[in-house]
Amino acid sequence: MIQDQESGLYLVDRSRTAVDNECMRKRYWGYEYAGVGLAPAGDSEFFAFGTAFHEGIQQEEAGQARDVAYTLMLASANALKMQEPLRTELPILVGGLAYAFVSRLLGHALMSHVVANREVECHFDMGGIRWMSKPDLVLRREADNTLWYWELKTSGAYGDTFCRQWEHKIQSHWGAKAYEATSGDPIEGILIQGALKGAKYKGHMRSRLVGAYARDGVPGMTKPAYSLKYKKGFSWFLSPEYEEGGQAGWIDQLPNSEIQEAFPVVPPRVPDTDMMDRWLQQHAVRERAIGMLVGDQVEMDEPHIHRTDPVGQKLMLEVFPQNDDACISTFGHSCAFYEACWNKTVGRDPIGSGMFVPRTPHHEPEAKALKERDSA
Repeated sequence: MIQDQESGLYLVDRSRTAVDNECMRKRYWGYEYAGVGLAPAGDSEFFAFGTAFHEGIQQEEAGQARDVAYTLMLASANALKMQEPLRTELPILVGGLAYAFVSRLLGHALMSHVVANREVECHFDMGGIRWMSKPDLVLRREADNTLWYWELKTSGAYGDTFCRQWEHKIQSHWGAKAYEATSGDPIEGILIQGALKGAKYKGHMRSRLVGAYARDGVPGMTKPAYSLKYKKGFSWFLSPEYEEGGQAGWIDQLPNSEIQEAFPVVPPRVPDTDMMDRWLQQHAVRERAIGMLVGDQVEMDEPHIHRTDPVGQKLMLEVFPQNDDACISTFGHSCAFYEACWNKTVGRDPIGSGMFVPRTPHHEPEAKALKERDSA
């Protein structure tokens, strides 16, 4: 577990605590193995989708946003050897989401706000831990000059489910607390903006940004007819095939209700200090235990999972037990570290197997501490 060299505080972000709650052995592989943790070699579908979308919406022009997101996702789909129809439809979906966000949503979302900070590194210290965060945006509401914490989340959940799951999620409260501690400025409220992939049907993406139903016209007599719902004589078509402007033209004419369904907004929330403090007290105990029992230098010298002595094995069984319910998700996706756990050859040398690479820290304090540690 990586420590800040000056303060001696353990460095923790939200991602590893979420993984720890899911499966403690997954936490070990992802964040503690060999003192830094592992990442799957190559992109995952979910990481590639989120990256493509976020890269796309950095563009100022909607058409460029679509092109960047589509191109990145198509490259990842090919690298991941995705099968049809996902290989075709996921790039169309993420390109459509990026286009719709920039052209139909961004101006409205920021209509009464200006950007005060973008992806600024933040943290707060409590219980021997430095809790790190990097908010997507901090907005300043022009009417009263108050600051609002804003997160943008891609998700496969449906609208109501997406909004409800944020009722007690700690992530946004963590980010707000970290920003307040780093900047000294209070956060008035929390805004969560969703970007949903939509439903699947028989393996196809059924988001209206991807397509709808069409009936061919009679050449020289009638134009094609389109419908958002299935009708007799209509068949599914992909939005880039839309005759009046391709995917951009299709999204431009969609009713606001379809755009709102793809981009649900969680009702504004006030930072909950009591909930945050209770959560921190519970998790600080676990994080300190990992730091004291494992230790990054010990892991660098000889990863505990490779030790055959009773102490090493006891530590893995008690501190990082496996949760076999998390090996295969309800939707059929395997844990990223499935092979490391269950394939003995891969588990003995996960990096040498070619399936994993050392994790790259995404927070500046951790990257700095890791560089100082490795150069000592």
